[in-house]
Amino acid sequence: LIEIMLSIMILTIALIPMAGMFSSAHSVLAHGSKATEAMALAQDIMEGQKARHLKNLNIVSISRTPADVEDYDYSVNVSEPVDKIKEVKVTVYYRLDDVEQSVSLMTRMGDWK
Repeated sequence: LIEIMLSIMILTIALIPMAGMFSSAHSVLAHGSKATEAMALAQDIMEGQKARHLKNLNIVSISRTPADVEDYDYSVNVSEPVDKIKEVKVTVYYRLDDVEQSVSLMTRMGDWK
């Protein structure tokens, strides 16, 4: 009986830290999932901007909440750092554990005619 109680106690001591690992793994998985969704949304918005003709890319800064995706906001900034080159930056914001996080994509488009 003492051997069984001792083995149960050792097993319990070994399993308690493993329970903490499951909790932290869930947190990391949630963060990765949100970041992946935000990056996919940023890529989708960037592809929409790249599909537009360079003349249709006005120098703007807009912020919106997408209608089909909840819990995310995004901003698109278009600037012209050099003549005939426009810089497009898409930033997607999301909240995780009451902390605002963001992912950004940036590209430059030029008219080489």
